[in-house]
Amino acid sequence: MSWNPFKRSKPPQPESGKKSRRSPLFKLKSTQSRGLFSASEYDHNNSGWDATAVPVGQVIDRKLLSLVARSREQVSNNDYARGFVREVRKNVWGSKGIQLQVRGKDPSGSLDAVANEAIERAYKKWCRRQNCSVDGRLDYVRLGRVAINMAVGSGEAFIRIVEGDAAGPWGFSLQVIDSLRVPVGVNDTRLRNGNVIRHGIEMTPYGRPVSYLVETKAGVLADPFKHNGKEFERVPAEDMLHIYDMEQAEQFRGLPWTHSSLTRMKNVAGFEEASVVNARAGASKTMVLKADPDVYEADEDEEEPEFDLEPNSVVVLPPGYEPVDYSPDFPSAETASFIKSQLRGTASGWGVAYNSIANDLEGVNFSSIRQGKLDERDGWKDLQEWFIEAFCRPIYERWLEHSLLSGKIVLPTGNALNASRYEKFLDVEWQPRRWEWVDPLKEEKAISEAQSNGRKSPSEAIRESGRDPDAVWQAYADDIAAMRAKGIPDNFIFRILGLSAIAPSDGEEDGQEE
Repeated sequence: MSWNPFKRSKPPQPESGKKSRRSPLFKLKSTQSRGLFSASEYDHNNSGWDATAVPVGQVIDRKLLSLVARSREQVSNNDYARGFVREVRKNVWGSKGIQLQVRGKDPSGSLDAVANEAIERAYKKWCRRQNCSVDGRLDYVRLGRVAINMAVGSGEAFIRIVEGDAAGPWGFSLQVIDSLRVPVGVNDTRLRNGNVIRHGIEMTPYGRPVSYLVETKAGVLADPFKHNGKEFERVPAEDMLHIYDMEQAEQFRGLPWTHSSLTRMKNVAGFEEASVVNARAGASKTMVLKADPDVYEADEDEEEPEFDLEPNSVVVLPPGYEPVDYSPDFPSAETASFIKSQLRGTASGWGVAYNSIANDLEGVNFSSIRQGKLDERDGWKDLQEWFIEAFCRPIYERWLEHSLLSGKIVLPTGNALNASRYEKFLDVEWQPRRWEWVDPLKEEKAISEAQSNGRKSPSEAIRESGRDPDAVWQAYADDIAAMRAKGIPDNFIFRILGLSAIAPSDGEEDGQEE
């Protein structure tokens, strides 16, 4: 008698002495417990996960050129990648660049205001494009913008320092070099002088750069370096600024800042393109014809019928064909959420707020955008300090040395500043750009309370706003002197400046009471 599994009766029991051959419908494989560092283990879930450790130098040799090519393509064609470059440029460098403030002091410890101002005035004059760029095309601010564009899109920027007659009117200028002219694939384990070449950079065995190889035209160099039929110029390391963000030990070339998101950006671009194609097809109401084999059978060499659909037109189908409804339901409601999720991941990899990259302020309130901006600005400040040390400071120090020795810095008396005071004027401060707050009234109130409680000095608050405290104090002094010269009473001047709380009363002017 067979057992019906759908009845509530017990299944027949096996006879004594015989084993049941019945097996369960599903057999689950037991999972072994994982030990420490389970990510290092191999199973079918992570079979495609690369577990071979490779030094960063080998990664650069094999993959840098393709990463640079794809990054440059995305920066040129992808709106979000292009927007990221713009965000970095405007937040790290700003519209006016990172401002120089010389802080040279006399033996007494007070600032040498006359000499400091003379240096700043000469530096501003050199920053003009006819002096700053060796080709006379870029002023200092624009040259800094190009350097940041290259660092983000290509991973690195090379700036050559040129001195002498070829450097233009000032005798000191800068040359921007495409990073691909410094060859990644030129490597030598050992040179005759004991140095090595890695990724086109000659360096000591400890990794200190000695010179850079720059590809150039044959026959134009006095001391060329030849490799595989190509000729390179040796540029001494002291004359070359290699600007890149070093992330790993023994990393001698920079990686594009977009490298972790290139695949994601390419997928988003492809998804958007497919969405547009499907949306256009749906909006066009394309007619699809289906041949009925029982009525009509087309010859092999017979072409399919084509129709030009026009508004308010009637189409007569050929015999044996019938229309098929073709209305692609795309893009769907999930399109926007998919793109948003992809851009959130991209923004995290770039270290910027999603709202900045996607230009999306939907659902944003004051608290959330303020917290997001604070986190983002900490990252910008970190990059500002990096760019100051990689770009601003070395250029200023070489410029100062050249300008002092050539007598380019002139005091108000007409005399050139003494070159022996070079070390004194290396004491400088760099003022990068700062940002307006989301709600300025609340932030100003918070700053005022911090000053009244002694937690923040006035000069600190001024620097946070992106201005020079000395310039602000001087502006106050100039305004007060100008108003006094016009006969405006001091108590009224203080009220104009918002200092009515400490202004003398009407009866206390000149130390006299009524």
